[in-house]
Amino acid sequence: MTHASGPTTILAAQDVTHYYAAGLVRSRRAVPALNSINLQVYDGEILGLVGESGSGKTTLAQILVGLIRPSRGVVLLNGTPILTEPVPQHRDQHVRGTCLGRSSPIAPEGAG
Repeated sequence: MTHASGPTTILAAQDVTHYYAAGLVRSRRAVPALNSINLQVYDGEILGLVGESGSGKTTLAQILVGLIRPSRGVVLLNGTPILTEPVPQHRDQHVRGTCLGRSSPIAPEGAG
């Protein structure tokens, strides 16, 4: 997205929330990992995620690159939602912490 008076938004997260299922089958409960995250990354910016262990950094990174679908919210790449189709169950590549693989919707051409 281009703003008339500002830089171009390359990546945006809008109201991104994610829950993981925890517990046994009968007593499953939703455990929040992210709650209403909103951010914009502009052309030329570098984004770093910093936080305590278990704060949701890896979950947010996986959502931002399209490896997992958020429970709520949307991620936009150049103004277009990155997850318009179901996420494949198996990945070609998954490097912990750096989550770009061949199946990522935003992986560079020829990645992997």
